[in-house]
Amino acid sequence: TDTDTDTDTDTDTDTDTDADADTDTDTNPFNDTDDDGVPEEEDCDDNDPTVGAVADDADCDGAVTDEDCDDNDPTVGAVADDADCDGAVTAEDCDDDNPSLYPYDSDGDEVVDACGWRWLESGGEHSCAIDTDFAVTCWGSNEFGQVTNVPSGSDYSGLVAGSYHSCVLDSAGAVTCWGVDDSSAYDNGQVRHTPSGGGFIALSAGYVHTCALDAAGAIECWGSTPGTSPSGTAYTAVTSGAKHACALDTSGAIDCWGGDDYGQVTSTPSDSGHTALSACEFHTCALDASGSIACWGAEDTTSDFGQVSKAPSGSGYTDVTSGYFHSCALDAGSAVECWGVDDGSFWDSGQVTSVPTGTFRAVGAGGYHACAITTSGAIECWGKNDNGQVTNAP
Repeated sequence: TDTDTDTDTDTDTDTDTDADADTDTDTNPFNDTDDDGVPEEEDCDDNDPTVGAVADDADCDGAVTDEDCDDNDPTVGAVADDADCDGAVTAEDCDDDNPSLYPYDSDGDEVVDACGWRWLESGGEHSCAIDTDFAVTCWGSNEFGQVTNVPSGSDYSGLVAGSYHSCVLDSAGAVTCWGVDDSSAYDNGQVRHTPSGGGFIALSAGYVHTCALDAAGAIECWGSTPGTSPSGTAYTAVTSGAKHACALDTSGAIDCWGGDDYGQVTSTPSDSGHTALSACEFHTCALDASGSIACWGAEDTTSDFGQVSKAPSGSGYTDVTSGYFHSCALDAGSAVECWGVDDGSFWDSGQVTSVPTGTFRAVGAGGYHACAITTSGAIECWGKNDNGQVTNAP
């Protein structure tokens, strides 16, 4: 008597109160740990809410764009990494407080092999240098605008410094000179008569004259010129003293002309094979292919303080430079050697006895001081300092 009483009373009372009344109070649905509104997978940094989207830190180096020296290189980040914002991180930078001094390729072989200042020259009581960006800086005496009248821009090479003026070449070979231009006793047109046009490849600055070498190898001088410059187009370098000048021809032979009261001309070496030369005041020094130094001029007791007679023997020197009564050179070990006045006289300002130790890649002898660029790219000066020739060096 099966009395199936299946009284299925399915009373489905689905009271789904879902979700349109979502009571989920999660306000960070994007897995955004630092709650800066950017999901982790798109965030450069996920523990600092001030460093958010790529728009804030385009190179994801942890430095927000408005504080970043560089916003496309993640290795160049905040000021702590590149204090002068020159693109060179502190550990690799030769200088971290000047944006114009940084590593560079000195010889154009696409290998970074130098840092800091590119070149320097010392004049009578001032010096000038070219920085990594090819801009010019000068210091020392400003009596005739040698410091404040420096040309602006960053396109310069071929820097030279005379007694009261300096000159540079731009990339087109045009000459710019500044300094004494006031019709005073020291103004002989060495600035005012600077030739226009380009095509020059080298310069020299003397006491009251300037010379330039053009691309064809011809010499042009202006100011109170030291006589007639040699004709022809066979020259590769030119240098200027007080009343004389010298040039190097393609064979390495030396031609000198102008004042000869101290043997500046008649005592010129007659051999060839020289590679560089530097004149100042009453003497000249030259370097040959073996790195040996020859100096001449200053042949009497009133002019010779040893800048000629004390020239070092031996070979391996890589650079030579002449000052008023001293000369300096870089030896094979990149050390600076100077010789000349060292007798405690009026002309002795320590330019020979105070030579710095260390290694250097350029040296420039001035009137009674000298400066050099260290192998790390810094500038050191020594000698007379009455116009900041030493202490005002950059």
